[in-house]
Amino acid sequence: MSSSGPNSLGGLLSNPAILSAMYPNLNLSALAQLYTSEQTAMEQPIQNLSQQLQTITSQSTAWQAIQSAVSALQSDFSSLSSASTWQTAAATSSQSTAVAASTGSGATPGTYLVAVTQVGQPEVVSSQSSYASASTALNLQAQTVTLGSGSSSGSISITSQDTLDTIAQKINAAGAGVYATVIDSGGSYYLSLSSTQDASITGSGTDLFGTTSQGLALNLSSPAQSALPWLYTVNGVSVTGTQATDSTSIPGVTLTLLGLTTTNTPATISVTSSSSGAESALSQVASDYNNLTATIAKYTAKGQVLAGDATAEGLLSTVNSALFGLDQNQPVGFQSVTDVGLTLTLNPDKTTTLNFTPGTFLSTYAQNPTDVQNLVAGASGGSGIAGNLNTVLTAYTAPTTGTIAQVLNGYQQQIQQIDQSEQNEQSLITLQQSALGTQFTNEINALISLLGQQSMVSGLINQLNGTSSSSSSSSSSSGG
Repeated sequence: MSSSGPNSLGGLLSNPAILSAMYPNLNLSALAQLYTSEQTAMEQPIQNLSQQLQTITSQSTAWQAIQSAVSALQSDFSSLSSASTWQTAAATSSQSTAVAASTGSGATPGTYLVAVTQVGQPEVVSSQSSYASASTALNLQAQTVTLGSGSSSGSISITSQDTLDTIAQKINAAGAGVYATVIDSGGSYYLSLSSTQDASITGSGTDLFGTTSQGLALNLSSPAQSALPWLYTVNGVSVTGTQATDSTSIPGVTLTLLGLTTTNTPATISVTSSSSGAESALSQVASDYNNLTATIAKYTAKGQVLAGDATAEGLLSTVNSALFGLDQNQPVGFQSVTDVGLTLTLNPDKTTTLNFTPGTFLSTYAQNPTDVQNLVAGASGGSGIAGNLNTVLTAYTAPTTGTIAQVLNGYQQQIQQIDQSEQNEQSLITLQQSALGTQFTNEINALISLLGQQSMVSGLINQLNGTSSSSSSSSSSSGG
């Protein structure tokens, strides 16, 4: 019997080409196609879940972008509701080359007189001893040196290995109100100190300070330039300062001293109310509104992940209703945001653009600043347009109860469910594919076994036919 039975195949099951060559009647290709088709069918639920996950993740990402845009717009309306936005002030100086002024929070409109009678200057002192190198160890005695300028103070540790360069670096890092530098005088090096404020330098340490040539001999009693404080008056009150800026004499106003004022003529600092804060906030509203419009249009366009989403498409309608509503309690000319420069334009693609015209705002504000503020920020006890919008948008942006938070939470729950379903489905598919593989192998073995039996039967028949033929030949010979 031929050794062509299934038990002799060994690893040939892994090579369909050899099997097909050995057994031409074995339709291995059809079996393989069936196996592949069934495998694909088993994996289809995973593919469906993956597609769902991709869609939901894209929708969640889109809503996160919308949430960010809504939050930015809400922040603008919150700013417009704040009294500080409407209480800004501006300052001018009649002698800007001598005294400059700027305003901050709490500046009160008024007129202030500032006369500068002495320009401040820092103290400067240099070492009496010179050295041939700035990077050679000075062999000074180890000690702690205390430095100070004005209200600042600091200490540095000197070692025998310190050089002019390292001492300068230590002084600059001490935060003592003293700046150190090494001066090269044609190959002779000196250490020079200057105060960072217009005040004297103080210090201790025999090898650094003194009147002799011992050590560096920085002579504080004989500086290259003596310190001078700033002397000036504010509304006739004398002030002495070690800095060229003063942010305390006039509440909310910073004075920058630059030089002497004209003799017997103080500089006039005029602090006036300013609309710049509100103007800037309204301009930002237009910018962030347009960003929100573009974001929603991007994701709700035909074929996009939020196409047909009623919540996303209705958000702008809700904002527009609150933004462009009329306040009948306000005087005519101060009832709508259009009166303060905000207008809406419909674009050819059906989106809208919010425009801000500063000239319109400034003109209306000049007529009656109080009515403009009441319209936008609300009168005492009122909320104004900005307050109403802040309330409307809070319904969307509230961390747990807001519409957007609920939408995102819903997406997150779906993502978790799909993740779990994928895990369960994958476990099931693994079992099914293992069973299918076993079944496929068994079917091949059964076919090979059948073919082997057929081969054996054919061999027996051939043998029988051969034996019969031999017997017939023998009988014929005997008869002859």
